[in-house]
Amino acid sequence: MARHLISSVRLFDGDSVSHESAYVEIAEGIIIGITDERPADLRGDLTEISGAGCTLLPGLIDGHVHVYNQARECLGQSLAYGVTTVIDLHNEAPWAEEAKRLARERNDVADILSSFNSATIPRGWPRNVFLSLDSSDEETGEGFNLVPEEELLNTPSMIVQQTLVESAHRHSVLAVAHAMNHSDTHAVLQAGVDAVVHSLMDKPPTTELIAAFKDSGAFVVPTLTVTASNTGAEAESRARFADGLAGLQKENLCACTRYARTSQSIQAGYDQVRALQAAGVDIVCGTDASPGFAGMHIGLSLHHELWLYVHRCGMSPMEALKTTTSVSARRWRLLDRGQIAVGKKADLVLVRGDPTKDIGVTTNIVGVWRNGDRMLHPQYAPLTA
Repeated sequence: MARHLISSVRLFDGDSVSHESAYVEIAEGIIIGITDERPADLRGDLTEISGAGCTLLPGLIDGHVHVYNQARECLGQSLAYGVTTVIDLHNEAPWAEEAKRLARERNDVADILSSFNSATIPRGWPRNVFLSLDSSDEETGEGFNLVPEEELLNTPSMIVQQTLVESAHRHSVLAVAHAMNHSDTHAVLQAGVDAVVHSLMDKPPTTELIAAFKDSGAFVVPTLTVTASNTGAEAESRARFADGLAGLQKENLCACTRYARTSQSIQAGYDQVRALQAAGVDIVCGTDASPGFAGMHIGLSLHHELWLYVHRCGMSPMEALKTTTSVSARRWRLLDRGQIAVGKKADLVLVRGDPTKDIGVTTNIVGVWRNGDRMLHPQYAPLTA
């Protein structure tokens, strides 16, 4: 495997800026050294990359995606934007298996962990996003035809929800639930889930809901970017992130689904993130990006999500970065990544500037490493010494 030395680089290790000018050595797919001075005993075939003016971050983790049957495109695009791991929270089993095989065999795509099929009930969530463009009940990954808001979806009983959670825990896996309003969120927390994905859209969080989160120990994956698309919010910031795209990609990111009811608002989600963070509940970054979903762009939307945490929810840039690195890795039980430390996977992102001060520079990607193999972002020149 390739050996690299990233020199004179600011180092955000997943928790803090631990070095202003570090030397990070990579070999055999892992980080083997972090020093304040250039190592004197370097030997063999080694590529040195100057990190002057740059910040080295752990590979970013997107805590909620759907790759469906477009694994090569989705995982490759994720990696190009510094997202080295994605959590796939519903997919058809054969498609998920193919995506996992691809990630095992290649380092030019992001790693993927998948829940496979979601547990649901007849005519229950997420039936409305299963409907394909031909209005059949078969999921194709080609697009969505959302059902009218007048059509009610069935809700599983509390016994069913608790049984699912208990079964997951018996098999030592996390139980993750989707919820977008107060009643559903209260219900899944009562059922004992480990995580809730999506943010509120019906009203700001009550003190009772915040207390329920704290008592449960569950974390939340807000997916504000998909909420923005659902509610028609954040057109200006979506356009800002779409600026480097062209054609249909730009058009898709600037669009939105407007799936939410007119009474629903993204402000409830902003208030929820702010309140949960103040209460000490873990926020884990995730987007719910999927192929063809209007208002989203796999990989890039994670940077938009971080921007929303800072500019709409009051997080510091450092706090936002932790949601997609160390906190995410800890809560998803991925203890081999999410931090820059000796012995951890060499999943890394090098960006120009200092994202711990300005979250907007996370898209200034110079290079990405997965399992120690380096991939250059096509719009930036290499910095090989």
